[in-house]
Amino acid sequence: MAKSTVVPFALPSEFSPDPLTEVIQAGAKEQPVYAGRVLQLLPSRWI
Repeated sequence: MAKSTVVPFALPSEFSPDPLTEVIQAGAKEQPVYAGRVLQLLPSRWI
């Protein structure tokens, strides 16, 4: 039988925190809220 060449990968919970990823995730979470606020401010004839 051949020796396995499968390399175990680290699970996402084992990764060290990445500041850039945190900033991107925070922005992605706020984007729909910001878009909703903009739509509320637009006059209804523009939508």
